[in-house]
Amino acid sequence: LVGFLLGSRVNPDWAITVASIMSPRRREIDTCLLKLALQASIYSLWRERNIRRHQGNPLSAAQMVRYIDKTIRNRISSLRKRKPSFYSDMMQRWLARTSSQQS
Repeated sequence: LVGFLLGSRVNPDWAITVASIMSPRRREIDTCLLKLALQASIYSLWRERNIRRHQGNPLSAAQMVRYIDKTIRNRISSLRKRKPSFYSDMMQRWLARTSSQQS
């Protein structure tokens, strides 16, 4: 989901990932998107774990990605009234990721 923001810096190591997210060289919109994606991913994994444990009806990896993407889009939309220009740009940046992955 965030490879377009991290580029070659995608790393499964937690400390490296957090350091990369907090990099002062990153654009503010990209930092916000990374934080939002991390929050949405952690919440979604926790939610999926509970569903599997209590209901036994797991989602596929593709369904999880779609769920996280939708969560991020909804959150950006809910914040648009705070700073319309910033959050509109953020949504455009996030949507550009989607269109570049489909190409």
